[in-house]
Amino acid sequence: MPVQSPDKNVNWWLPIWQRCRDADAGQDAVKRRGVRYLPSPPAMQDDAVYGFYLDSATFFGATGRTLRGLTGTLFRRPPIIPVLNPRFTARMSNFDQQGTDILRFSQQVGREQILIGHHGVLVGKADGGPEQIPYATSWAAEQILGIQDDVGPDGQRRIRQVRLHDAIPQIDPQDEFQVAYRGRVQVYDIDADGLLIKRVFLELPRENQTLERYREEESLREFPTRNGERLDFVPFYLFQAGDHPSSEIQTPPMLDLVNENMAHYRASASYERARHRLSDPTLAIFDDATKRDVDKGNTQAIRLGGDKAIVLGSAGKMEIAGTDPQSLIALRDPLNMRRENMALLGSRLLEAPRKLVEATETHMLRASGENATLVDIASAHEKGMTQVLQWMLWWAGESPEFVTEQHFVMEKDFVPVGLDPNVLRELVSAWQNGAISHETLLFNMKKGEALRPDKTVEQELDAVRETASPPSDPNRSITEEGGVTDGD
Repeated sequence: MPVQSPDKNVNWWLPIWQRCRDADAGQDAVKRRGVRYLPSPPAMQDDAVYGFYLDSATFFGATGRTLRGLTGTLFRRPPIIPVLNPRFTARMSNFDQQGTDILRFSQQVGREQILIGHHGVLVGKADGGPEQIPYATSWAAEQILGIQDDVGPDGQRRIRQVRLHDAIPQIDPQDEFQVAYRGRVQVYDIDADGLLIKRVFLELPRENQTLERYREEESLREFPTRNGERLDFVPFYLFQAGDHPSSEIQTPPMLDLVNENMAHYRASASYERARHRLSDPTLAIFDDATKRDVDKGNTQAIRLGGDKAIVLGSAGKMEIAGTDPQSLIALRDPLNMRRENMALLGSRLLEAPRKLVEATETHMLRASGENATLVDIASAHEKGMTQVLQWMLWWAGESPEFVTEQHFVMEKDFVPVGLDPNVLRELVSAWQNGAISHETLLFNMKKGEALRPDKTVEQELDAVRETASPPSDPNRSITEEGGVTDGD
C-alpha cells in the first residue's frame, strides 16, 4: 500500500467526517455538495429545475449551534494549567509554534473531540540544543492516515506507528503570486531495536510520477533523542470522545444530530416544492378543438386574468390542477418532528426556556444525562492534555518526579448552579472556627460561583487582606497564609 494511502478503516469514515464538517459549516457548505445530501427526485431530470429545488431548501444550522454551545460548556470554566517556571512561559503562549496559546489550543482540540471524536496531537522538538522547548502540533482526523498500536514492554498499549499527511506551501516558480502545495507524509514508528525513527515522504513533481507519487527524502530522516538517548515511544496522543484503550476509530459524538439535521434539510426541500406547486397551479382545458390545435402545434400562450378570455367549444370545460393544501400539513409534521429530535439529541439551544423554577437537585439531575457524554469528553481531554504537557516537560529535561506532578485539570461542573445558602453558611462557620483556611473558603465559594468570575482566589485573598476582618468577630484577623488568628 502506498505511504500516502489511508487505511481502509479511515477511508470508510472519511465521508462521515466530511458530512459532520459540512453540517457544522452550515447551509452554503451543504448545498455546495448538491445531490450528495439532497438527491434529485426521480421525475426531476432538468438541471435548472433541480437548481430551483436546491435553492428553495433550507438547512437549519442546529449542528453548528450545538457544537458552539457544547464547546462553550466544556470550557465554561477555564482549565487549571500548571504554573511552570519562566523557561516555559513563552511556550505556553506559543504552544504550537504557530502563535496559539495553550488555552486556545486546548479549545480547538476539544471542539474536534465533540464534532469528530478522533484527533491527534504530536509533540516535537526542533534542533537547538537541550534548551529548546518542545512544542505540540494538532492533526485533524483526515490527516491521520493510519495508526498501528501494540503492547509495550510495560504491558500497556502504545502507538507503534503513525502516518500523518499535510502539505507544504511553495511559491510557484512561474508565478510569484501563486502558492502551490506539495504533499508530505511523516511516518513515526518504532524500529526493530524498539527506538523511534521519523521518516518524511514528499510528493513527486507530476512529470516524475510513475508508479509512485511519494518518495522518502532520506536527508530528512530523524532519530529523536533526549539527553543523547533515542526515544523509545511515539510522542503522539490520540484524543477521542472517551477513554478508549486502542486507536480504533469511534463514532462521532454528534453523528446522530448531524444525520437528523440532514433529514430535516431534505424534508424542507419537499415542503418548499409542495408550497411552490400550491402557489403555481396548472390550467387544465378539456376541449376537442383545443386538443387538435395542440396536436398540430398551433397553440399560443394562454394567459389568466386581465382582459383576456378563453373561448371553448360547447362541450369544453376548464379546471385548475394543483396541490391539495391539506398535503402541506403532512409535510410540515416531519419538519417539526425532525426539529424536536435535534433538540433531544443535543441542541438545547433549540428548546424554549423552562418557565418553572426547579430546585437545585432537580436541575442537576435533569442536566446530568445531557452532560454524560460531555463529562466523558472532558475526562479524555484532561488525560490527553496532561500527557502532552508531561511529554513536553520530560523532553525538555525536567525530572521524572516533577513531570508526574504536573496535571492539566478540566472543570466538569457544567451546570451553572449557585452555592446553596446553607452550604455557604456552614463554610463560613467552619472558617470562623478555624476548621478550614480562608483560602479553602474562597476556593469553595469560587467553585460555587459565589465570587466574581473575573477574579482568582489569590486576587480575592489579596483584596480581603486590604480590608477589615470578618464582621462576625472584629478581634480576628487574616494571616498571610489565609488562616485566622485571634486579636489577643
